[in-house]
Amino acid sequence: MMPSPEHRRSRGMWVGLALLVVISAAGTSWDPWLTLGMLIGCVLFGLTLTWPLGVIAAMLAIGPLDLSFLTGGFKTMFEQLGGLDMNGIRLIFVSAGLGLVVITDRRYWGRLASPPVRWYLVFLAFAASTLPGSEDALEGLRLLLKLAWPLLTFLVVAAPDRSHRQIDRMVDWLLIGAAVLIVINPLFILLGGVFVEDTGEVRLMGAGTHQNPFSFAMLVAVIVSLVRFASRGQMRYLVVAAGATTWIALTLTRITFLAGAVSLGVVALYSAVVRRNYRAAAVGAGAVLVLTAALAPVLLERTFGVAPSFAELLELFRDPIRLYETINWSGRELFWAVLVVAWMASPWLGLGLGSSTSVLRSVFPEDMGLVAHNEYIRLGTDTGFLGIILFAVAMLAWLRVAVAAGLKSDPRVQEVTLPALAILMAWGVISLTDNAFDYYGPLTQFAGFFVAASLVSGSWSEASPGRPH
Repeated sequence: MMPSPEHRRSRGMWVGLALLVVISAAGTSWDPWLTLGMLIGCVLFGLTLTWPLGVIAAMLAIGPLDLSFLTGGFKTMFEQLGGLDMNGIRLIFVSAGLGLVVITDRRYWGRLASPPVRWYLVFLAFAASTLPGSEDALEGLRLLLKLAWPLLTFLVVAAPDRSHRQIDRMVDWLLIGAAVLIVINPLFILLGGVFVEDTGEVRLMGAGTHQNPFSFAMLVAVIVSLVRFASRGQMRYLVVAAGATTWIALTLTRITFLAGAVSLGVVALYSAVVRRNYRAAAVGAGAVLVLTAALAPVLLERTFGVAPSFAELLELFRDPIRLYETINWSGRELFWAVLVVAWMASPWLGLGLGSSTSVLRSVFPEDMGLVAHNEYIRLGTDTGFLGIILFAVAMLAWLRVAVAAGLKSDPRVQEVTLPALAILMAWGVISLTDNAFDYYGPLTQFAGFFVAASLVSGSWSEASPGRPH
């Protein structure tokens, strides 16, 4: 007789507790920071086994928060191997816990053959197969875990018996976390959370995090809040959206503005044309107009050096080469040129997952960051055109889930499908000039969560139609 999933998880928790004792005894005198990180990791592993939804809700709530302060600083451990901190420890232990939950509970097995999971697994398997030939297999393994993170989130959230109440509470925690960040961020700014570009622009950072991932998390808060406002008409969601938009503006993150305009515009168009939901369309279109009016002048000046007139901007768009040469890419174009040349050495299979970092390290100094700042070029360099195609197919399968679920008229379903659609669009745009897979709380976890919620939302509509409140 096979032990139940709960029994297997209980045994896993006891193994984790035993590890806690061993690590505490042996590690405190050797490396206190590493010991603390491993202890927290073991606790996270145990919590993930016993309460996976709670851990995912916590990850959504803390969003972009950098946890490296818990282990003495950013990548301060094992620096000779590329560095490790609490962010990496969390990734390892929570991923292991979620993976074990999926493997040991039959409820999740049925999802493994579904198109949204099957194609993502094929992509991950192919990416993993490139590791033996990688120029930096350890970096590739890190990236593989980051690529798997949204799928693990998806699988656990997409359990067939997942209720609307469970999903709704998780979205509540996401918004509570965003609201807390919005409120406490001025304190962080007073403590020096300011970044000054070489060109003189002053960019405000997030509470314990870099300004870019902070702005991505704020964009998610804007999207979710506006969708709830359109559905429920409660002003508190508009207040959260306004606060998050303010911080997006103060970070001066250009790609977040573009991602917001595209994602909200797509939602507005989808709501008007497909759903005939003109209230949601009006909210989305209004948000795009507000973002454009408030942020376009300053971001255009940061992009081109001066704010061009509409006629000048139109003239630039008529000449793509001149447009590319005129834009201030903040040095990204140097990375892209080197990576594309390296990619062409093996265009279809790539150089192996993690090789893009090795290529950049061989040409540029460490203080330049050495991350591609373009996920398409990074995937191409690491896994070739085949990897890009497989990932695109997986994302199209996710997009199909969101679009199909969005055809249902139940407002509760719309509250998860519209954010899923918008976040997938934002992910695609942000990947053009930034690292959507990376950072401390990756944007991808929000996509995995909302697409999974869209998949299970059909059962809510069939069980008991109703309006959220």
